Amino acid sequence: MDILFIALLLMLALGTAILVFWIFLLFKADTDHEEEAAHFAFRNYNDKYLALIAKYDEDTEALESLEGLEYFFRKLLHNPISSEKKADKIKKSMDKLESGNYSGINFLVLPGYGLLEMFNVTGNQRLFLTIVKLYSDLKGREYAVQNTRYLLAAMGSLAIGGSGAVTVLGVLLYAIGNQTIGFLLAFGGAIFSVLLAYVLYEDVKGKSKARKTEIMVDFAQVVTEIALLTSSGMEMFRAWDEVCRPPERNGALFKEMRQTSAEINNGFRPNVALEGFIKRCGTKDTTRLGASIMQNLTRGNDELSIFLTELSQDVWADRKNNAKKLGEQARSKLMLPMIMIFFGIILLVGVPIFLGIGNMGF
Repeated sequence: MDILFIALLLMLALGTAILVFWIFLLFKADTDHEEEAAHFAFRNYNDKYLALIAKYDEDTEALESLEGLEYFFRKLLHNPISSEKKADKIKKSMDKLESGNYSGINFLVLPGYGLLEMFNVTGNQRLFLTIVKLYSDLKGREYAVQNTRYLLAAMGSLAIGGSGAVTVLGVLLYAIGNQTIGFLLAFGGAIFSVLLAYVLYEDVKGKSKARKTEIMVDFAQVVTEIALLTSSGMEMFRAWDEVCRPPERNGALFKEMRQTSAEINNGFRPNVALEGFIKRCGTKDTTRLGASIMQNLTRGNDELSIFLTELSQDVWADRKNNAKKLGEQARSKLMLPMIMIFFGIILLVGVPIFLGIGNMGF
C-alpha cells in the first residue's frame, strides 16, 4: 500500500509538472500564432459555408421540380432555409475573424504552436513533409504548410495537455474512492492522450487515402467516356464538360474536373488549368491524363483519342489486377483469424480431455 501511495504521489507530481509545462507553452505562443490559428479557422468556416450554399442551391432546385406530397416531404427533410440559416451563422463567424475578433478560434491549440517554436519544427522533418503531402492531395498546395502546422500543433497540445490533465484527474479520482477508474486514468492517461493525438493524424491520412480511392474508382469511367466522345469528333474540352457536368456526379474527380472547366471558361490557359488539375488530384493516372492532353492540344483529336482509348484499356486492366490483389489480400488477412479460431477449438476440446485423463490417474 505504501508503494502504491508513493507511486500515486509521483504520478500527481508528474501530471502537475506536465500541466505547468502546457501552460508555459500557452504563454509562449504569440499573436502570430493566434493569427495563424484564425486563418485556419477562417478557411475551415469558408469550406463549410460554400458546402452549405451548394446544398441550398441543390435543395431549392429540387423543390422547384416537385409538387404535392413529394414537395412536402422533400421540404420537411431538406428545407433550404435550414442550410441558409447555418450559412448565415458561419458567415457571421467569418466576419468576426476578418475584423480581428479571434474569440472563435480554438485557443487550446496555441500551446502546440509554442511547442513547434521550441523544437524548431520545420519542413525538413519527415513527418512534416508527409503531412504536407497529405494536405496537398486533400486541399491543394496553397495552404498545405499552414494546415500541417495546425495539425502538428493540435497533436502536440493534446498529447501534453491531455496526458497531464488525465493523470491529475486519475489521482484525484483514486483519492476520493473511484479506485479502478482513477488507477486506469493515472497510469494509462498519458498513453491514451498520445493515442488520441495520433488519431488526428490517422484521420487526415485516411481522408487522403479515401479521396484517392474515390478518384481512381471514377477515373476508368471518365477516361472511357472522354475517349468515346473525342473519337466521335467532339472537341476535347467540350467532351470534358459533358462528362463532368451532370450534377449527380459529385465525386472528388468530377469536382476537380468542373473546377478545371470553370478556370478555362474564366480565362485561364488550358495548360495552366490542367496543371492545377494534376496537382489537386495527385494520382499517377490523372497525371498521365492531364499531361497527355496538354501535349496533344495542338495535334488535334485524332492522336488524343487514340491515346485516350489506350489509356482506358490500361486503366481497366489495372482495375482488374487491383481487384485480384485485393482479393488475395483479403484471403491472407482471413488466415490469422482462422488460425486463432483453430487453436481456440483445440484448447476448448483438448484441455478437458487432458484434465479428464489426469483425473483417471494416468
